[in-house]
Amino acid sequence: MKRIIVFLFVCILSVIAVACSGGTIKDGDHVLTSNGDYILYKNEKYKFNAKLPESWDDVFQVKSNTDKAIPEKLETITFELKNENAPIFTIGVFNIPSKSAWDQKELANQWEYLTTKNGKTLAIMQSTEPPASFFDESGNVKEDVKEKLSQLDKMINDELPNISKSIQFE
Repeated sequence: MKRIIVFLFVCILSVIAVACSGGTIKDGDHVLTSNGDYILYKNEKYKFNAKLPESWDDVFQVKSNTDKAIPEKLETITFELKNENAPIFTIGVFNIPSKSAWDQKELANQWEYLTTKNGKTLAIMQSTEPPASFFDESGNVKEDVKEKLSQLDKMINDELPNISKSIQFE
């Protein structure tokens, strides 16, 4: 009987520990872990992290693209409002070996340099305009997206600067 009670006690503690440790979601190379204070985004392919506000939980999604419009660009990782196709920001991974090599490229008008390690450079591009779908034919914000537009504005203007500072290679 003691063994059963001890076993049940251990099981209950295990369930509590898992519940309190936050959730982890893995989607391809993207891992999101919520710890209660922030959401840790981890890119397993390129080995870098970013800290996102906990308030972003369940309101954004991550999409990757390997568009080669810029030859040095390996991949872009876009964070956008969930189900809205409304980009918040994009991280670009470039095959550029150093900051001085980055400075010689004409990418600074779109991308803000973040860091370089092992021949890879990370840069960020914030969204500059809300999606066209947020506006009616007259150019006015649609009533049903005003709250989302306000949320997007806060994410870009108030929270993105801190996210930008947190992006680093492992």
